[in-house]
Amino acid sequence: MNRSRAAIWNYASALLFTAITLIGLWATKYVLSVLGPERFGASRMLTDWLGYLSLIELGLTGALSPMLARDLARQDRERSIATLTVGLQIFLIFGGLTLVAALAMWLVIGRIIPVDSADILDLRIAWGISLVSLLPTAVAPFRSLADAGQRGYRINLALAMQSLMIFGLSCGFARLGWGISGQALATTLAVMPLVIMLTYEGMRHEKGLLRAALSTRPDWSVGRELISLAVPSFLIGLSGRISVLTDSLVVGNILGTSLAGSLVLTLKLVVMAQGQLQGIGAAAWAGLAQLHAKGEREQFNSRLIELTGLVAMLAVGALGPITAYNSEFMAIWVGTQHDVGPWVVALGAFNALLLGLFSLWFWCFTGTGQVARMVPVTVTAAVINLTSSVIATHAFGVIGPTMGTTISFLSVSLWILPRELSRTFGTSIRGLFRAWLIPVAYGVPFTVALHFLARTHRPWGLIGLGLEMGVAAAIFVGLGGRFLLGPDARAVWSARLSAAIPRFRRNGEPPDE
Repeated sequence: MNRSRAAIWNYASALLFTAITLIGLWATKYVLSVLGPERFGASRMLTDWLGYLSLIELGLTGALSPMLARDLARQDRERSIATLTVGLQIFLIFGGLTLVAALAMWLVIGRIIPVDSADILDLRIAWGISLVSLLPTAVAPFRSLADAGQRGYRINLALAMQSLMIFGLSCGFARLGWGISGQALATTLAVMPLVIMLTYEGMRHEKGLLRAALSTRPDWSVGRELISLAVPSFLIGLSGRISVLTDSLVVGNILGTSLAGSLVLTLKLVVMAQGQLQGIGAAAWAGLAQLHAKGEREQFNSRLIELTGLVAMLAVGALGPITAYNSEFMAIWVGTQHDVGPWVVALGAFNALLLGLFSLWFWCFTGTGQVARMVPVTVTAAVINLTSSVIATHAFGVIGPTMGTTISFLSVSLWILPRELSRTFGTSIRGLFRAWLIPVAYGVPFTVALHFLARTHRPWGLIGLGLEMGVAAAIFVGLGGRFLLGPDARAVWSARLSAAIPRFRRNGEPPDE
């Protein structure tokens, strides 16, 4: 499978995952109606705190992926097995440490997630159940192997099935009256198939690997390289989580868990679109890393600028309709009482656009083992984000965390990342800005026009609303592909799509791109 085909299949599977998660809109509505806003918000805060526990692996996942991608690009099987063996041995240790930390947090969980006294026991049970959902930490090297080998589409398909399980179980347990603990149990049970799949896939590709991990002495030359990459990866992971994934925690602790849940609900569509934009970088990074490993610098930069324009065009196509129609969506979905306002959505959409770009640019450093260059920018942005989010939440209310993210993006990330790309890879700063500013310039009047159109009528239910938003997105992306891409670029993308879908190939197999 060539690079283009693998990247397209990875991204297509991510789109399927998002399509399946749309079913979760109905599940969320039902769970919210049964649990109530307070317990629903507490459940979401519990999920965010569990996410912080994953940082105990200290960035090793981010270090393993580029090392394995390099070994696979060089076809150095012996080195890749040594890397996997060391990774598994270290992750088994850190899996135990994560469990210890989770048990310690169980003692104070009622303080960091404020709930009514009647719900304290339910919250503690939920936290205890959630400890089992930390099992994927121990088999993370197998996921790194799949990502480095551009088999991420298998993981996305497994995640899609996991989501279906979560939706069904969460509704069923809510109906049984199991409260916050029922939601935790739904997630925990749904995680197990992914753990089994990752382990099976890893063992199938490298037979005897688990036995070697448990019995072989580690290659400390590999261990030292892994640790040297893990430290900056950890700092970046921590900073990224503070920058992007603390909004509900800030709102929950300052304004209450009810508003924390409303913020999550209001930004639901934005977050879903944001995940797809970040998925472009996740799908393409291994191919870019291979170009870098082979010394094909000019092609590397050409692909990066091309992907930057693609991210921006898709971002406007998806986020423009969301910004215009989100109020209608909230009214139909869960009711206007849970809508925290259009300005939160507009700022959130702008942040999602920038985050999609930053994610792609970040992969250039993490995928080529140069993640240490990103530590100063991510740490600085995280400090600014958290500080301004807390201040803005006290001053302006629920929009505060979204404002904090915007401030940090505009003051730090948007300027430093292109400069570092230019210094490290020779990427044209002008080319990068031109690639994303042109679609955005066309996207602003497009979104404004949609906003006024949305106020002229009321769509027919969620299906009618979805069709209207989908048509608007398709029109922008279609016109963007026609007018924003030149004939050469359109020909290249047509060839890549033909490579991704075998029965549409013409004139033989296209080149490996």
